[in-house]
Amino acid sequence: MNKKILHILLFVGIVLNACIATIILFKQNIIYYPDAARDFLLLREIVTTNPIMLIGERTGLASIYHGPLWLYLNVPAFILGKGNPVVMGWFWFILYCALIGIVYSVAKRMYTTTAGLLAAFLVSGMYAYHVPFMYNPHGALLVMPIFFYFFVAFVRKHTVKLAFLSFFFLGLIFQFEMAFAIPILFLSSIICLATAIKVKNYKLIPFAFLGMLPGLSTFILFDSTHDFLQSKGFLAFLFHSGNSRPLFTYGGFLSERLHLALTTGLGDFTGGNVVLAVSLIAFFVWYFVKGKRNTNLYSGLKVGITFYIGFWITTLLYGGMMWPFYHWPIALMFIIVFSGIVTSNMNKYVWIAVIPFIIVVLFRQANTAYSSYLFSDASPSSWKLYRSIAEKSLQSVKGESGYFVFNTDLVGYTVRYAMEYAAKEQAKSTLYNTKMKNTFLIELSVSDPSLDFNWWRKNMVRITKKPQNSTKYSQSIRVYQYELTKEEQNFAADSSLTNNLLFR
Repeated sequence: MNKKILHILLFVGIVLNACIATIILFKQNIIYYPDAARDFLLLREIVTTNPIMLIGERTGLASIYHGPLWLYLNVPAFILGKGNPVVMGWFWFILYCALIGIVYSVAKRMYTTTAGLLAAFLVSGMYAYHVPFMYNPHGALLVMPIFFYFFVAFVRKHTVKLAFLSFFFLGLIFQFEMAFAIPILFLSSIICLATAIKVKNYKLIPFAFLGMLPGLSTFILFDSTHDFLQSKGFLAFLFHSGNSRPLFTYGGFLSERLHLALTTGLGDFTGGNVVLAVSLIAFFVWYFVKGKRNTNLYSGLKVGITFYIGFWITTLLYGGMMWPFYHWPIALMFIIVFSGIVTSNMNKYVWIAVIPFIIVVLFRQANTAYSSYLFSDASPSSWKLYRSIAEKSLQSVKGESGYFVFNTDLVGYTVRYAMEYAAKEQAKSTLYNTKMKNTFLIELSVSDPSLDFNWWRKNMVRITKKPQNSTKYSQSIRVYQYELTKEEQNFAADSSLTNNLLFR
């Protein structure tokens, strides 16, 4: 195929993929998960009361938090949109476009313009579904291609500048997703140490360490002022495994991790198909044997395979749930390298390898478009649903009000941000987990059958009377409106119902 025509087709494909990514946004909606609601609450805190924040979102380990960089990246859009989640959604679309541009630039610099366009096309299709629900791990996606570019260059050229730059961007990944960054730091450090010994340039080690410092600075500052809370939490995880971390002899555990590595581990490239993942690995092995050594293609593939295999081996130490966002960035490396390999030789037989992945893009985009078309104001994770509940509740009362939220995690982020947003729009005041003359109990459906709304109402909120009004919404959500006397207001709710974001 003529290269110019191919470039035009790939560019048109990128534009079409981007259009599909905006369907939900054009409905003036976003996919409103608790993680997004939590981030909006934290952003509101930065903008209104706490402009300097050293920690961000909670990780899966006790006392350990991500850095605040994702929040500060979102602050300008939050201010410009006056906290409107739909405006934030359009900002996330800009980040998605930036990811496409970064991948294109990296693949083009490492290989060719054709490789850049193919990688950008694959990323635009594979990652379009992410647009309406971005949160902190998406920051790692933005930085990973840049880190990969500089680290491959470091492996090839061994300069102190490249050591500094590659570890600088790895430090930024720490800000966004520690579960990915920690194994990659371990592997990168081994490679850096081995390289320094091999080329007898020991300056590489301190320069790599200096590169990490900016990304780690918020963690260092927070720990030094909070009795080393995160360091202690990490050490407790390493040396007090408990029952949640299985022994390596558990065959079922190992086979489960292998299955994850071949499904969600490459999910945003292979669509989670095991056969396609094995075929991709076989393709890489073929190139490893047949390809030219001492090239960017060979070095990039070697680094990518090292990180892929090394990530899944080192994370065997962690026996908890391996959520997909822990390893989202891995697929990006392989997309870039794969695009470089198939475009380095315009042989039609090599290009046959691209066809299955184009099919994955088509199927994924068809599913994204269909799911976005079905996504409505009443969908379970619809921002409009929670906004409607909040607006209608507050419109029914005058003056101040209080509210409590009953759901599985008992923190109520989705309702809480919607209530605060609606209160600001209506120039009213509403207080979370606080009894006022007008008080709302908002009951969400729960996944834990042991949680009982009536028990929670009587024993935690300590309201025993019947509500003045009850409204039912979609997704089995109910809002109970109470008018409390002074005595009932003074009968405080259980103190464990926290008003802050401690458990973020």
